[in-house]
Parts: sequence; C-alpha cells; structure tokens
Amino acid sequence: MRAENRRHIAEGSKRVGGTGQQSQVRGGWGREPLRRHKRNRPVWILCLIWGVTFAGASAVGELHTTDKLVEIHVKLYQGYIIVVQGSIGKLQKLNFVIDTGAVPSVVDSRVAQKLGLNGMSNSLSVFSRNVPTEELVVPNIELGAIRAVSVRVLSQDLSFIEKALGVRIDALIGLDVLGQSNFTIDYESKRIAFGIPMSAPDTPAGVAHHYAAFESEPGFAVVQIQVQGQFFRLVLDTGSSDLVLFRARVQDRLPALRVTGAMTKITMGGEEDLPVVELVGVRLGSADLPGQHADLISGGAPASAGLDGLLGVTSLDVKRIAFDFEHRIIRWDCSSRRQPESRNKIP
Repeated sequence: MRAENRRHIAEGSKRVGGTGQQSQVRGGWGREPLRRHKRNRPVWILCLIWGVTFAGASAVGELHTTDKLVEIHVKLYQGYIIVVQGSIGKLQKLNFVIDTGAVPSVVDSRVAQKLGLNGMSNSLSVFSRNVPTEELVVPNIELGAIRAVSVRVLSQDLSFIEKALGVRIDALIGLDVLGQSNFTIDYESKRIAFGIPMSAPDTPAGVAHHYAAFESEPGFAVVQIQVQGQFFRLVLDTGSSDLVLFRARVQDRLPALRVTGAMTKITMGGEEDLPVVELVGVRLGSADLPGQHADLISGGAPASAGLDGLLGVTSLDVKRIAFDFEHRIIRWDCSSRRQPESRNKIP
C-alpha cells in the first residue's frame, strides 16, 4: 500500500474504546477489524441534497459570465476545501466553499437573516439522515466572472464547517451557479480561473495529463468510473477528498471488497463512521488509478438518479483540474509518479 493511501485511510479517524481496542464492521463484507487512529476529524463538505427538487435551470433566474479569463486567489483547508470570496446581495467579502457536490447551493442561515429573507420550511436528505432547512431565493450571487440573479438556494446552519476549519463560511456554491462557466482549479498555485478552460499543453517532466468525459445533470456533473470491469456513476465533488460508494448500490456488483480501515467524518447531518475498502482495477477516462480506496456509506441518492457514489477530485492526486462544460470534459494534471499509466492521447 502506498504511503499516501495509508495516511489517507488514517486521516481524521478516531480511536474507539481506548488504546489498542478495535471495533468491527457489521453487515458489510465480512467482519474485519477496523484501524482507527486519534487525529483531527476532517469536515466533509458534501451535502448532495435530495429532499428539495428544483426544476433544472430555474434554480438560477439570470446568469452573467464573461469569455475573458478571470483568476482569483483561493485558500485551501485540509488540503482540498476551496474557500474564495464573493458577495450575496448587499453583503460583500463573504467566504464561499467551492463545492460541486452541493445540490443545490447553500447559504448560511446568518446570511439569510442579514438579508432579511424568509424561506419556506422544508427537509433535506443528507444520505440516510433528514435535516430541517429552508428554501429561499437570494437576489444575486457574485463570484469571479459569474453573476447569478434570483438564485434558489437552501438556508442552513453551516457552523459545523466553521468549527472544523476555524474560518467563517457563508455559503456552499455548487454547479447550479458555477456550471455556466468553464473553470480551472489550481491546487498548487491556489487559484481558480473562470472563462477559458485549461488547455492540454505539452506535458512537462514529472506531470501526467488526463481527461474524462462527464454527463451534465441539473446542478451536478457525473463521471463513469470502472472498477473490476464494472461501471459506476459518480458525482464529481470538490467538497470531499475521498471516493465514496453507496453500499446498497455496489455490494452486489463488488462482492469481494476488502475492508482495510475506517473514517469518521463530520457532515451536515452529523458524524458519519464509515468503513474503508480497497479497490483494484480502477480506471477513469484516460487514467488507470492504482491503489485506490473508497469510503462506504449506507445512504445515497434516490434509485431514479442512478448514482453509485461520489468522486472527491483530490482523490485523483490532482495538481489542477479543469471543468469544460462546452465539451463536457474534465482535464487534470497530477504527478506522473502517482499516475504511472495513461493509455489514450488527450483530444
């Protein structure tokens, strides 16, 4: 097992029952001991809200973008959570998390109060848990090259993120807003560029360049990943560092998964204690992905959505990743030492 994957499994997990004690997974693939280590528990900024449905593009009343390249500085927390500044209505210099797994976008309840907005009470499903929320319309959201008007969002207490990161978070901005403009996230230079998508330049030494097609669904993007010859539909998620599989969707197609550890994550629905399994024969687009692991979660999307899980983009060991909505392709750069094989030529 690669050193970074050992760290990935242990990151954020907690010890159960004191030193040296182990617990077991029940109802999964066998009953293997789960290794837990006492470290800080990472916040999981994915919400995948299924309890509230917006009708396609009606989530954004009007949206303005520019063809010019606009770059803004971002801050990274826990190595993958992207925080940028933007505005909602009259409120300036707000902190936004770029979260392509947020369906739809979410504003903190304090922001709604400051804007004097009253919403309609509703309930959202965060995997297997129901969380009370409000549905409302904000006058506008501005971020980089994007200005969206009359945006339907959810209002929710986001203080759990603030406590975990040590920084105020005012909104989670998903693809219902971001999806109208190509954008590139550069994790090394800590910048996000709107407008012109990342090109496929001559690959420098030590860097591998890959691509994969995605399906553009209302509010999110879906890729097909291959595991042991089986294909799975995963939501591209910048709000998670992990590959996540919905147990009920995959257990019949991947019956021989081996549990190697456990992760405890903090979500909008509370703490989630998840088994971690080892994956072999993983491929996404032009890239083979050796040494991958996945978190298993009991909840998921409705069967009608046909989704098998989530793909945290930093699980690809990305240096930068580009979302090209015109051609429905993602392109990403990573260390060639971590991605030893690329079979196809980049288009």
